[in-house]
Amino acid sequence: EQKQRRKERNELLAACDAAARYWAARLGSRFGADARRYLEERGVSEESIRRFRLGVAADAWSDLAPRLKEKGVSQGALVRAGLVIEKEKGGGYDRFRNRLMFPIAAMDGQVIGFGGRALPGSAKDEKGAKYINTPETALYKKSKVLYGLDLAREAIRKTRRAVMVEGYFDVIGLHQAGVTNAVAVCGTALTPEHVELLGRCDCREVTVLFDGDVAGLAAPAKAAAALLPAGMAGKVAVLPAEAGKSDPDEFARAHGKAGVDALLAGAVPLSEFLIDREVERS
Repeated sequence: EQKQRRKERNELLAACDAAARYWAARLGSRFGADARRYLEERGVSEESIRRFRLGVAADAWSDLAPRLKEKGVSQGALVRAGLVIEKEKGGGYDRFRNRLMFPIAAMDGQVIGFGGRALPGSAKDEKGAKYINTPETALYKKSKVLYGLDLAREAIRKTRRAVMVEGYFDVIGLHQAGVTNAVAVCGTALTPEHVELLGRCDCREVTVLFDGDVAGLAAPAKAAAALLPAGMAGKVAVLPAEAGKSDPDEFARAHGKAGVDALLAGAVPLSEFLIDREVERS
């Protein structure tokens, strides 16, 4: 049974790796011109594109399976990896179409899932979602994975600190600015499993740096539910309410490493932040 599970896991890892490589190659080709232009507008450097293995999915219903068949990846493996959705009458279609692709890796750097962002000007999927993620699979459990941890773990080990943000672009923007201990939750609240992962990197303190919007301001309380019982120190850094919407990515681009470092240095303890918020409400 263990042997069978290992075989299945390896098949899914091979499917995810092949998809990541294919989408990255598409981004670098003439088919990725619009996506590259968008990344340039967002201030993402070529080095970051390579480092984070960004890619682009084709605007076609069935592109992935025939492309990866040549690489020895079966449609069944793509279905189990959450990349192809099976039709009731047989066959299947791609989950990610005309999207900027963010491979999500385990701590060892192996790709286990993906996030996909609808490209500006493209028709979003049926649900109209700007972002969609790989569904839960044998490899990918969103409560047990942190985006960017494979690239942040050495910086976390050295500083014993992690910066927790919400989105893919926030992680990329902070790393690009030189704040390389930044990681993100993948569309979920911080969980005890996330805290355990950070603990394995010898992390002793987590600074929550979320947007200044309503959802962002609710994030520290959710983070506290996972951090405090685990005995992990928590802090909250609040983004200044500048003209227009500001998120960690935009802030890092505008103010650089020195600005982010100053913001993090002014972070308040999590418990103090939550008490002050309650006092303000009453």
